[in-house]
Amino acid sequence: MKYLGGKFRTADKISSYMNSVIGKNQPYWEPFVGAAWVLRRISADERYASDINHYLIALWLAIQDGWKPPSDVTNEEYDNIKANIENYPPELVAFVGFATSWGGKWFGGFARDPNSDRNYAREGMFSLLRAVPYIKTAQFFTADFLVTKPPKDNMLIYCDPPYENTTKYDFAPSFKHDKFWDRVRDLEGCGHNVIVSEYVAPDDFTCVLEMPTKTDLGVKGGVKDQRVEKLFSLSPLKERVKQLSLF
Repeated sequence: MKYLGGKFRTADKISSYMNSVIGKNQPYWEPFVGAAWVLRRISADERYASDINHYLIALWLAIQDGWKPPSDVTNEEYDNIKANIENYPPELVAFVGFATSWGGKWFGGFARDPNSDRNYAREGMFSLLRAVPYIKTAQFFTADFLVTKPPKDNMLIYCDPPYENTTKYDFAPSFKHDKFWDRVRDLEGCGHNVIVSEYVAPDDFTCVLEMPTKTDLGVKGGVKDQRVEKLFSLSPLKERVKQLSLF
């Protein structure tokens, strides 16, 4: 499923790193689960996933329960749902709001390809259904990472927050980046291990993984923007694993 800032292109590299540093029987939490591209590849026995967007969590819970998203969504249906969100099931709202929106941006405009008959709804449906075997045992819940207590002690936590100085997430546009980094420090002080996806981080964080990639955002003339995604750690765990470079 398309999702603004989703980790479709880098999920294998990120999950490989996460699986290499997770401790035996250590529970895992993804508080910005998005499209769950990383979550579905994590090998922990206990996996928790949350997001501040309750529509998105409703979608994942529905997928776990066997709900099948629609394979076709028209521009008119898209507009009706966007204008009358409260009248539709939350899982359908989330599916239409992300999977059939341009660039996976929350109701950022109906996605269409003028050069083909590409069906974004069908692609999103198949993507979600393929995820079912891998997210079946994950525990999903709605939560604001900045104020929520982790579900368990001594967790490995992977954070993929809205990136600073990039396209805003319309569902929660006023993300407080300074408070986010302070929250990560607090969790580390409480015994958790936190890994963060970003382009840049404060000076007390160390880059443990670099991944050249490209994004569909900011495209001009059909050329995709080149970026270097990074993982950052404040934890001592960076001292007991090799730093990885995938250039």
